[in-house]
Amino acid sequence: YGPVYNLRTKAQALALLGDNDAALALLDRSFKEHDYTLWWYTLQFDPTWDPLRGDPRFAATAEAVRAWTTAQHQQLLQMRADGRIPDRASAQASTSR
Repeated sequence: YGPVYNLRTKAQALALLGDNDAALALLDRSFKEHDYTLWWYTLQFDPTWDPLRGDPRFAATAEAVRAWTTAQHQQLLQMRADGRIPDRASAQASTSR
């Protein structure tokens, strides 16, 4: 996934080593550098982060990521509404005819 993804992997390693401050800082940095690959798994399910989910820094990072993904989804919906990109359901319906 490239060098940015390596930041999150390093953050995981730091968390597993118990260096929570560095782990949380690097996790936040990875998202700020646009590493959103499997973001939902990291924030909701990855057991590496279980001990830190209650930390306000983790919560702030999660909130920022969710805000970004929500904004991206809204842009997608607007682009579909404007006809700039096709709606997947409409595209599938027209190809199955």
